[in-house]
Amino acid sequence: MRQVMFKILIVVAAIMVSGVGVSAPATERRNTDSPSAAANSKLFLTTKAGETAKAIPDAAVTLTCDPDNGSHPHATKACNRLREVDGDFTKLDRDTDIMCPALWAPITVTAHGTWQGHPIDWQRTYSNACELRASTYPIFAF
Repeated sequence: MRQVMFKILIVVAAIMVSGVGVSAPATERRNTDSPSAAANSKLFLTTKAGETAKAIPDAAVTLTCDPDNGSHPHATKACNRLREVDGDFTKLDRDTDIMCPALWAPITVTAHGTWQGHPIDWQRTYSNACELRASTYPIFAF
């Protein structure tokens, strides 16, 4: 039953972000006065234990910013973190105050959708859940 629900969620998310397939960081500034800005900041986020995200994800959420909502449990905090880097996941800085063990328990995360009209197709494998949290919190905290 769980796999069926994830498949349904993946199909719904694919419909929500259809037409996305190119990776590009967002460079425009947030414009909450424009209705199109709100309509163009929708992401489908997944986490999967292991070095690949090709299988059914362990967890998946939707995140819409401006207004902040979706199925993400910390939508506003996650949107604020993405606003700090203009939606460019490659610019997320690791919190150097967090000490993580040198443990290989890989977790792969993905982000697909749009950020202020720019397509997002991003994936990264972190060495363990601690490294993921130190680098992306609260975006993948679900």
